[in-house]
Amino acid sequence: MNAEPVRPPAEAPTTELERADDGAAEPDATEQETAAPEPAQQELAAREQAAREQAAEPSERETAEPVPPEPSKTAEASPAESVPTQNLPRDPARASDVLVHRALPLIRSGELGLAEATLDRAWELDPRNPQAMAGYAALYVAAKDGDRALKWAKKAVRRRSRRPQYHVLYGDALQLQGDVTGARKAWTRALSLDPGNREAKARLADTSAQAAK
Repeated sequence: MNAEPVRPPAEAPTTELERADDGAAEPDATEQETAAPEPAQQELAAREQAAREQAAEPSERETAEPVPPEPSKTAEASPAESVPTQNLPRDPARASDVLVHRALPLIRSGELGLAEATLDRAWELDPRNPQAMAGYAALYVAAKDGDRALKWAKKAVRRRSRRPQYHVLYGDALQLQGDVTGARKAWTRALSLDPGNREAKARLADTSAQAAK
């Protein structure tokens, strides 16, 4: 008795769901990684985009109008820079005398700062110049600085004791110190050296009138 050949089992019919599963390819690993960025990557990308936008826009400092600098408070020339040193003699002693004579009108006009700077320059050129000493005395008499006026008037009188104008200045300095008696002696000395000295006469007359009141 012959055995019947064994037939292979019939394949089960494929359902629609199975066919759909067979036809859909599994996603690649790299596609899974890049399919959707992680939250950290999204934040980093957002920051980079913001940085690029900020760099593209001009900053407020760049677009603001330039502010002009404020004028310097020291823009004005100082007295030392305004000293009248033009056309001075080459000889320092003579140049010193010229500067003293230029300072005297400044004292009379009340420009004491410029006068002092001019006398300072004269003194630098010749520190033994009696005219510069008398110039300082006149300057400080005008400034009502009795101590300095007396100091410089003494120097001038000691340097040139026979110049009546120096004795007048010496008397003026003593008067500022309140020494009217000493002042009158100095003016009297000036008048003895120069009987026609108007300044000495006027000062003696004024103090005599004040004493008589």
